[in-house]
Formats: sequence, C-alpha cells, structure tokens
Amino acid sequence: MKSIIILIVLIFSSLLFGQEIGKVTNTGDVELDNYISDINIRAKDDYDGFKKEMTSQFGISSSDVDRYVKQEKINPGDLYYGYSLSRETNQPASDVMNNYKNHKAWGKVAKDLGIKPGSEEFKNFKGKTLKGKDSSVDKNKEENNNNNQNQNQSKQKNNSGSVPNKNSQGKK
Repeated sequence: MKSIIILIVLIFSSLLFGQEIGKVTNTGDVELDNYISDINIRAKDDYDGFKKEMTSQFGISSSDVDRYVKQEKINPGDLYYGYSLSRETNQPASDVMNNYKNHKAWGKVAKDLGIKPGSEEFKNFKGKTLKGKDSSVDKNKEENNNNNQNQNQSKQKNNSGSVPNKNSQGKK
C-alpha cells in the first residue's frame, strides 16, 4: 500500500514539475515564442553553457542567472528575452525582470517599454534577437566543419606521413 502511495506522489510531483518547465512563453510572436522554447530546452540540456552565453552576451553574473532561474523560478528563455528587451530599450535588466515577474506577460512588458507588438520597433527588436540565434547556429556549423577538416587532415597525415597538397588535377 505504501509503495502505491509513493508512486502516486512521485507521478503527481513529476506532472507539476513538467508543467512549470513546459510553460509556454507568449511574446505575441510565434517565431520568438519558439526561439524562447528552444533556449529553455538547450538550457535544460546544458545549463552551464546557458550561463556562459548569458554572461558573454549580456554581462550578467552566473550567480544572478542562478538566482533568477533557480530561486525566482524564471525560465531560462524568459531570462534571455528579458535581458534582450533590457538591452534594446536601455532599461535596467532588474526593472524589466521585475515587470515580467509582476505581469507574467511579455507583450505587456514590451508595450510598457515602448515596443508595441507588430510595430516597427518590435520588428527591429525581433530581428536583432533572432539574428543572435542564426549567428550562433552558423558559428556552431563553422566550428563543426573546421573540426571535421582538421580530423580529415590528421587521418590523411597518419596514412601517408604528410598532408597531401591537392590541385585541380589531383597531383601532389
């Protein structure tokens, strides 16, 4: 009987935890919402990498990232979005995040900061935010390509004693 009760409690707890993690962000733009969801997924898989990215992009300390995410229960994607809004509007990040904690609606926060959904300001902000996504994806692809090239050259060097010098006719 005890094991059944424990099992029920564990299942119920996991459902509650899963709902918090699966919270859907509503910025008023589907593409931004999906991007924020992707950040949440990446941060769940590599939290230390997320903290490093936040530190390098926004200058936020690792301890502040931990405070927002772990103590104040703000999803990583929402933290990223809040800091993006802060940078765009030149408002203190703490003010932006406090506004979000009070309203839990990015559309309202952005509007309060002068970025109305659908406006030219919003389109510019969205472009800058998503540009970071594209450049990090391109950077990762470039790093993978460089690593693959280096591995191929190492294999060729190990096989022949030197890296072949290729020209259009395949001669050394």
